[in-house]
This record gives sequence, structure tokens and C-alpha cells, in this order.
Amino acid sequence: GSDESIVGVILSDAKTKETDFYKIGGATEYAAQQSAEGVVQDLQYRATQPILINYLGEPTYFMTLKDKEGLVKQYAYVNVEEYQKVGIGASMQQAQIDYNKVLNLESEEDLILTIAEIVPVVHDGTTSYYIKFVEEGYSEDIFVAHISLSSALPFMTAGDEMNVNISQGVIISIK
Repeated sequence: GSDESIVGVILSDAKTKETDFYKIGGATEYAAQQSAEGVVQDLQYRATQPILINYLGEPTYFMTLKDKEGLVKQYAYVNVEEYQKVGIGASMQQAQIDYNKVLNLESEEDLILTIAEIVPVVHDGTTSYYIKFVEEGYSEDIFVAHISLSSALPFMTAGDEMNVNISQGVIISIK
């Protein structure tokens, strides 16, 4: 018919040269771009060529949205299988937070975790904090918290406790 969609993706590991085929049905790159542009149609931003990523187990297109001058203004995550699910934000972290809400990620209970290490990183004028925790089950992972989650982040140090809500390895909120 006239309907366009993908039926699978071939990915190659650049190091091992191993190639795998993943059967997934969903939006083409062009359809994903149109979906992201539709969310910000009043701003007339144009989507760049999307990159296919595995976002917490969800096949997802990631792209930037540029203004008429070609400047990156926003970031977008578009679900491959359900391309009406779009997360948009002025930073990658804000787009991730929005996409998490769109995906309705099931969150765990609130956790009180002790900070082992916290490092601020500024990217495109936006600060995010890379955090390692002391507690078993959380000590091997690095969590990212966008400054918009808590104004207390710049003042936190190793040994401080954080009341966080974590969903599939992502800090959703800080209380």
C-alpha cells in the first residue's frame, strides 16, 4: 500500500564488526522528524536527521530541532513504535524528562540514597550533575540529574543523603 514504516533495523558494532537484525515495526526517520516538528509547529523549527538509539529498552529516534538560522533550539526523542510519543526540551536532559513522562515509566518508591560522588557538568550552558551513590545496587551506576530537578544540587556533596525517585536507572525527581 501507500503506508510507510520500518520493519526492522540492522546495527553493526564498530569494534567487533558484528551485525545484528532487530525486528521492530514503526516510524521511518522522516515520519519521526515530522512528529517532532509537529509538537513545535508554532515555532517552525526543523528536525535534523534522527539517530536511532536504545532508550531504556525503547527503540527511539533522537534529533535536534533548529530554527530558520540553523541554530539548535530544542532536542527531541521520538518513540519508533508509537511515533506520537514525543519528548521535547531545551536541553537533552529536559527532553529526557519530558520523554519519560510521555512513556509513563513506572517509577520505584522514593529512595533515600547517600552520595558517594557528585560532579557538575556544563553542556551548552546547562548544568547537569553526575552522581554515584554508596548503597549496594546503585553504587555501580552513574545517575544524571538536571539542575531543574532541584535547586539544592549545587550545594550537595559526598556523604549527603538524597531523597530520589528513580525509574529504570533515571532520576525522575529529587525531594
